[in-house]
This record gives sequence, structure tokens and C-alpha cells, in this order.
Amino acid sequence: MNNLLSTEDNKGIYVRKIDLVKLLAEDLSLTLKDSTEIVNYVFDKIAEALADGEEYHHSGFGILEIIQRKACRMHNVRKGEFTVVPKRNSVRFTTSKILKKKINQG
Repeated sequence: MNNLLSTEDNKGIYVRKIDLVKLLAEDLSLTLKDSTEIVNYVFDKIAEALADGEEYHHSGFGILEIIQRKACRMHNVRKGEFTVVPKRNSVRFTTSKILKKKINQG
């Protein structure tokens, strides 16, 4: 994985927001403050769209969409009792064919 855009620790390799901010600042000759504002703006807009029930489509990457999960009964093994988990919204990510192809070549 590209070391400029990843962090590795005992949990594995992952991308942090600050890694993305630093890469954006370096590639576009921006200040860290400006690139932080850009990254925050983009993710805030995606979150607002999802909160409004809209899907987010990113060509070549995938689709983020809200799905409704039904209420269900769950058994708490530690307490030995059943609880009801209410219906709730969740975010589903569907990978694009282009991204699937790219990650499976590797």
C-alpha cells in the first residue's frame, strides 16, 4: 500500500483522515488548514446527503446508501435475557466493478 496514504499498527493497515489531508496538501500545494477544510467539507456533504435519504454515487469507487434494518429480538448471553433492538437506519457500501477489479488484481 502507498505509505503516503496509510498508517500501520497492530490493528493493520488503514487510512486516517490526517493522512488524506497531508496528501491533498502536498499534491495541491495547499496549507494543512485549507486541505483539512476541503476534506471536512466533502465528508460533511456526503453525510448530509445520506441523512436526507439520498444515495452517494462515486464513479469508479462505489455507492453509499441508507438501508432500514428491521426491529429484532436478540439474546444477551451474559445477562441471559432477550432484548428488542428497534428498527434503525444503516449505511451500506456497494463496491463499483472498477474498484473490485482493481483490488482483486493485487
